Amino acid sequence: MKTIQQLFFFALLLAVGLQWQACGQKAKTEDAATALAVQVQEPTSDELQAYYFHFSRRCVTCEAVESVSSNALKAMLGSDFQLKSLNLDEATTAALANKLGVTGQTLLLVKGEKQIDLTNEAFMNARSNPDKLTEALVSAVEVLQ
Repeated sequence: MKTIQQLFFFALLLAVGLQWQACGQKAKTEDAATALAVQVQEPTSDELQAYYFHFSRRCVTCEAVESVSSNALKAMLGSDFQLKSLNLDEATTAALANKLGVTGQTLLLVKGEKQIDLTNEAFMNARSNPDKLTEALVSAVEVLQ
């Protein structure tokens, strides 16, 4: 019985590790034109900003996090509000990522010096329970406003 539990635990660790690698592995090529075209704006102290940092190589969950979050924020804050999707593989993103302390896939709400990191909630719920992610976004926006 203990061997079966150990085998199950190992298989679970392997599955999680492979998923994380697929999400976080950097692409070997970068489109220079896209990197130059992206303009990253620093957050202002009185303006709510939403950032989704990701790598070039993305899985279905990564894409769902962006889609669900963007739609939820637009529904709450109006169609003009933009979730800023920033590729960590592009040089133009590095300064802002460093300033905000971002090193990997991250869903972050920022207003002035306040930050709310919703990465865990986003990756746990974007595909399986998007309403729960939406609720977490609503709560975070209320805290920051």
